[in-house]
Amino acid sequence: MTLRLNLPPLPDAGSAAECTLPDGPGLALAIAEAAQAHNGLVLAIATNEQQAYRLQDELGFFLPRELPLLHFPDTEVLPYDQFSPHQELLSARLDALHRLPQSKRGV
Repeated sequence: MTLRLNLPPLPDAGSAAECTLPDGPGLALAIAEAAQAHNGLVLAIATNEQQAYRLQDELGFFLPRELPLLHFPDTEVLPYDQFSPHQELLSARLDALHRLPQSKRGV
């Protein structure tokens, strides 16, 4: 049995649309369905890093392997702090930016 949410299609570039999305793993399923149906990249923005990692795990379950899933982590440093972001975070951000131009579809 395949679960489908039957959400409206994503709008074309330059236009907007609104729809109510489910909470919890249903959100990841909705994003995965949109990514499979859309002929381009789908951007999912999380409110915090914890939600982003949870969404990434859930999307990894719902997305087919041929659609890439890129995570662009937060630096976890405020702009006016005198700290530098951790090197692993910088590496992950650079990796996502490097892979982005080659990704024609995905999240």
